[in-house]
Amino acid sequence: MNRTLTISDYKQVDTSKLSDITVIYCRLSQDDGLDGDSNSIINQKNILLDVVAREKLPNPVLFVDDGFSGTNFDRPAISEALRLVENRQVSNFVVKDLSRLGRSYIKVGQLTEITFPSFDVRFIALNDGVDSNKPNETNSIFLPIKSLMDEMYAADTSKKIRAVVQAKARAGERVTVNPPYGYLKDSN
Repeated sequence: MNRTLTISDYKQVDTSKLSDITVIYCRLSQDDGLDGDSNSIINQKNILLDVVAREKLPNPVLFVDDGFSGTNFDRPAISEALRLVENRQVSNFVVKDLSRLGRSYIKVGQLTEITFPSFDVRFIALNDGVDSNKPNETNSIFLPIKSLMDEMYAADTSKKIRAVVQAKARAGERVTVNPPYGYLKDSN
């Protein structure tokens, strides 16, 4: 890995003066308990740093949504990155895999099939083997299926968590960490 290459965070860069930006996008839906960046975000950064160095991608800028669900595209970093795409300031958009971009089949499809090509943005989903500069028939079939599976995974996980919480509530078990305002937690 090229440890000498650094990527600036979008909050610390005046993007209005940049063009030919390489968006390095990382997302994790829940914090893993660390202060600051979570382990997964750090790992995503390191993996994507290699791609930037290997492909010699220009003007890398880091966009991180840590603690945001991929089912919702109302996230600060992705919103800013897509604003730059629409302003024609982005030439490359790199993610670890499709699920990091999002878990909405429709929105991910719109971005990968319409938005990025319309604005001449190269899209790379590293672990999925997707590179819009190296198109192949497998990716044209694989991308929509993978995106649909990512959306189904999020819906399935949500349903399972809801079922566990409801079962605990019916059994009289505590389902929240903190008691309602005005109540004290029993030490038992």
